[in-house]
Amino acid sequence: MDRMSLLNKKVIYTIYHLNKLKKHNMKPPKKWKMMLLTWMIIYPLVNIVFFILMPYINNWNLLLKTLLITLIVVPIMSIILGFLSKKLTIWLRK
Repeated sequence: MDRMSLLNKKVIYTIYHLNKLKKHNMKPPKKWKMMLLTWMIIYPLVNIVFFILMPYINNWNLLLKTLLITLIVVPIMSIILGFLSKKLTIWLRK
């Protein structure tokens, strides 16, 4: 699949979902609530990963430590954020 057709599919998907939101009179989530939710997930997650991995990677270069931590934290955070944003839809859109 070439890049242009993939881009067209993404644009169509986005337009479809924006129209769906308008149709149901749903507001997008408030930015401050999404920022708070993201912080509530990422802060404990980063601390847990640091606590678990630091004995093993303490002597590594800072850039390598950061790379490893982000490779672990970002996918986990996106899964948790997707789950919680569905569960907290009403609160996020108030």
